[in-house]
Amino acid sequence: MDEKLIEQIASNVRRRLNTAIVESDAASSTTSSSAPGQYFAPWTSAVYESEVHPSQQLFNVGEATEAQSAVRELVEFLETKECSIEKGKLCDHCGTCRSLGF
Repeated sequence: MDEKLIEQIASNVRRRLNTAIVESDAASSTTSSSAPGQYFAPWTSAVYESEVHPSQQLFNVGEATEAQSAVRELVEFLETKECSIEKGKLCDHCGTCRSLGF
């Protein structure tokens, strides 16, 4: 093959790739700026109305505080529970009391 022809093909390929990249960027920037108002969840067959995608929704502070206090209460309960088999020791959740029926 002639080197001039190879060079011409390579420049055409580069030009088309650059054009495709620019068009792709332009299309993605126009679609990402306006989010759709509805989202369909195929696993539940539900349609959700939302300003933002469900994965982008954030918890409000009240929900986060409630969850944190619930976890703290659970940890305190587990740490302060005494063993019913070995008196004076903290429960290590070995399951002996359950297997013996206590």
